Amino acid sequence: MRNIAFLVIIIVTVAIAVSCNVQNSADSDGSKEQVSEKQDTGSVESKGLFNKIIKHDNDDILTRINKLEEQLNQRIDGINVSIDNQEVLTKLDEIKLTHDKDISDINTAILNSDSKHKALFYQLLGAIFASMTALLLVIMLVYRYLKKFIAECLIIYSHKNKQSNTAEDIHASDLEENTIISSVNKTAAELNSKINDAKYLFDPEKSLKLDNSQRTMLSEINTESAFLKKAGYEISSKHKYLTALEKVNDKNYTEAGQILDEIKTSDDTFGSAFFLSGYIAYVARKYETAIESLRRACELEPENAAYLVSYGNACLKEKKYDDASQALKKAVEIKPDDASAWNNLAHSYIVSDKIDDAVMAFSKATELKPDFHEALHNLGLALGKLKRYEEAADAFTKAIAVKDDKHESMYNAACVYALLGKREGALSNLKAAIAIQPEYAAKAKKDKDFSSFKNDDEFNAITG
Repeated sequence: MRNIAFLVIIIVTVAIAVSCNVQNSADSDGSKEQVSEKQDTGSVESKGLFNKIIKHDNDDILTRINKLEEQLNQRIDGINVSIDNQEVLTKLDEIKLTHDKDISDINTAILNSDSKHKALFYQLLGAIFASMTALLLVIMLVYRYLKKFIAECLIIYSHKNKQSNTAEDIHASDLEENTIISSVNKTAAELNSKINDAKYLFDPEKSLKLDNSQRTMLSEINTESAFLKKAGYEISSKHKYLTALEKVNDKNYTEAGQILDEIKTSDDTFGSAFFLSGYIAYVARKYETAIESLRRACELEPENAAYLVSYGNACLKEKKYDDASQALKKAVEIKPDDASAWNNLAHSYIVSDKIDDAVMAFSKATELKPDFHEALHNLGLALGKLKRYEEAADAFTKAIAVKDDKHESMYNAACVYALLGKREGALSNLKAAIAIQPEYAAKAKKDKDFSSFKNDDEFNAITG
């Protein structure tokens, strides 16, 4: 490429030189004409001298042109005539394409860089906004709790030299002494009012199954109790019990048990604490411990049917059937509309082999609660023991109607129908029971109640 360029330069130079030579020749001719004209009037000696000068100049130019041609020929000889112009053009095209691609890549990179910078900018703005919001919230929380902490410190300081009071003792003199003391006493009065209104918190049947609103109320009461405790008040057993109750509802039985043990040690007349302690032991299957606490609760509140039912149930678990039946019988006397208590009393009669009494108690439970499928099933079992199969079949049928997957009732219904010789009822119920619980097939083959079906093809097909 450099040689070609140099060749072009030489050619242009030659062209310029030739052009100059032609111009000089023309000028020389013009000069000759002028000299001819002068010859008519001028000297012959001057003409000869001028011609010599022109000739000398032309020779010099020709010499230079010859040298230039010689140099040009040398340069041309040095050029590599094997250069493929098409290959050069191809290379140039490739260079152009590479250049265009590089430009495109640069533009794309610039656009991507702009997008990335914009995204980073917006992320930075979002982070700054989130940080400012979080900082504002922290400041608000710190202010709120710092304010509360300062107030509590002032309250504790105000009570430093005073005798401790219970949350229920509010004296008019305290209201006049200090605005802070007045505010605390007002809080204590409002707290006691809330507790008195929330009677369900001390109801054994309701307190263990609080709904969301009731749990919220209990949490607020305990928060205020904790505040009063920091203020220097001596928290009563009632307030401690509510703290334990909240933990029981959260299934935090360990901490609840520790609080209740503290209450029972300091105040052995607070029945609710003994009941709740017994409930925790019952849930943990520590029935002997449960019996001990629940017995004390019943002694403190002998007319509390729920305490008696819980105590009777714990006695049943420990096979103390006489104690169980006595407690449960007293419970239904106090609360005769409690279907669960009647059902549990019937259980105590069953294990004591008082079947007639059990039938009476189960019947009472189903009368109070017709959809009580457990009591209906148990009634069927008790009637079966008395060989009152028709009534037993009716009880099982009602249990199945209430709970259509009650496979225990299905199997027992099949048994009593078999004993009654009612083949269709026996096989349909047995088939339904096996469909839910396949183990009944093997059981039915060995069950004496189905002895009359041993040669029945459908029975054998059902049981396999």
